[in-house]
Amino acid sequence: TPTVSGTLENSALVGADGSDPEPSNNTAIVNIVVEDPTSPPSNLIVSGPTSVAAGGTYSATANAAGAPAPTFSFESTPTRPTWLQIDPVSGIVSGQVPATGVTSFSYRVRATNTRGSAVSPTITVTVNRIADLRLDMVPPLLFVGLPSAYAIVVTNLSTVATSGVVTITDVLPAGLTYTGFAGPGWTCAAVGQRVTCTLARPLSGRSITALAIAVRVTAASGAVITNTATVAPTDNAPSNNSATVRSTVRR
Repeated sequence: TPTVSGTLENSALVGADGSDPEPSNNTAIVNIVVEDPTSPPSNLIVSGPTSVAAGGTYSATANAAGAPAPTFSFESTPTRPTWLQIDPVSGIVSGQVPATGVTSFSYRVRATNTRGSAVSPTITVTVNRIADLRLDMVPPLLFVGLPSAYAIVVTNLSTVATSGVVTITDVLPAGLTYTGFAGPGWTCAAVGQRVTCTLARPLSGRSITALAIAVRVTAASGAVITNTATVAPTDNAPSNNSATVRSTVRR
């Protein structure tokens, strides 16, 4: 079994007692080309987005030809963020981008096998900051047959203003009837029990806006009313985009 690449020459001679009248055809020579099945890594490509939202998940994939199949790792320079990881077998690069404090990050990938290695160009990803909205709602006092209101406060925890329309959706539970709203810059409308409110202006960073959704109580005394309101657009911290409050109806 050949162990190196190249050309092997093999010859064979047939002969008897020297009485062959044509000795020129008694020898055959065969050249065998032996090819090395291994090859160093090549065509290293890292495929992924060039930007990602702050607080979002980044994912890219490194691929390279070569035999045996290359494994993947990060180069020491540029210094990659500690939250960024690479799977050495699949070449998947992934990480949870911090919600604050990062405007961009860079890295390079190395593909390695027994024949050598290849290094990608520097990958630089821009981190886009977006608004981070939090909705809080105050549980109201509810009395049979009387008006009441849900006080809602939306806070932009980010330093970045909102883009697009800020919307609050509140599907009122049975036992409540929508009667109106109050809040600077807000407009509300109801279709059945679904109340949809929109803010006519961007909500600047580190600011709040307040809204009251007015209702009339039609539930009986002792009923427990559970109400949930949600603000959109959904951001990278969706757990604080909605609030649920409970109130017991009194006489």
